[in-house]
Amino acid sequence: LTYNSNSNVSLNGLINNFEILLKNFNTKTKNSTTYKDKDETVLQSIINYELKYPLQKTNEKYFNTFTPIMSIRYSPNKSKNKSEIDRIINYENIFSINRIGVSDTVEGGQSLTLGSEYAFFDNFSNNKLFSLNLATVLRDKENKKLPINSTIGQKNSDIFGSIDLNVNKFIKLDYNFSLDNNLDRTNYNQIESTFTVNNFITTFNFLEKNTFSGGESYISNESKFNIDENMSLGFNTRKNKEKDLTEYYNWIFQYKNDCLIAGIEYKKDFYTDEALRPDEQIFFSISILPFGKVSSPDLN
Repeated sequence: LTYNSNSNVSLNGLINNFEILLKNFNTKTKNSTTYKDKDETVLQSIINYELKYPLQKTNEKYFNTFTPIMSIRYSPNKSKNKSEIDRIINYENIFSINRIGVSDTVEGGQSLTLGSEYAFFDNFSNNKLFSLNLATVLRDKENKKLPINSTIGQKNSDIFGSIDLNVNKFIKLDYNFSLDNNLDRTNYNQIESTFTVNNFITTFNFLEKNTFSGGESYISNESKFNIDENMSLGFNTRKNKEKDLTEYYNWIFQYKNDCLIAGIEYKKDFYTDEALRPDEQIFFSISILPFGKVSSPDLN
């Protein structure tokens, strides 16, 4: 059960609101490796109070916005041990009341999340040309039961940030990162660049997590050419930088109208985690809106 209050704007421009989350978790298990072998009913709660102070500066051509943000959250409950789960925290979810993303517990204890949002706009088109967002989590006590790779259980978490750059109508760059609180290394980097020329759109995505965050690195590409308003041809592939191997590539021809989406897909997986064995598939699929999707067996 979630309750969100209406935002309150004070005379000096401060915006504040609060959110309450209640979780009622019930288990009845036998021989479980996760839960105790007994009936269990748990009610947990967490409250989050958020305060913003939006500022704006305008001239003839451009205007800038800057918004400091403070979020205070408290739960009287203790967290269940989720230290080993893989949970990526970034600027998109850092202020979420359920940012650890699990159903059977809340984020126990108290914490303070501080952040800021800066954006630069074109005054004529109102398009956002550049933005920089930063946030970090502070605690009075370390919470070792929260996901280790998220760092939000530490007294001082990583600095989470995002940068968006819209060079022009053809090029867009997005960068998400987490910077170690000692400011000596990055624990997470994700760079996405999108190029658009007429009916052709291609997106490159680079991801790198160091060993502290799980150790993963890849580069991927997704391209699409719109033949006309109904037909398109797509291609996507991904290369694992850790293993220096191409994981897969897919070709998709698609026809779409108001009633259905039909396509022919060719997929080739070069390896899986269990075996370095290529696998090829080709199949036909059709989606009748809004009922669902049906795919043929592998035509190979």
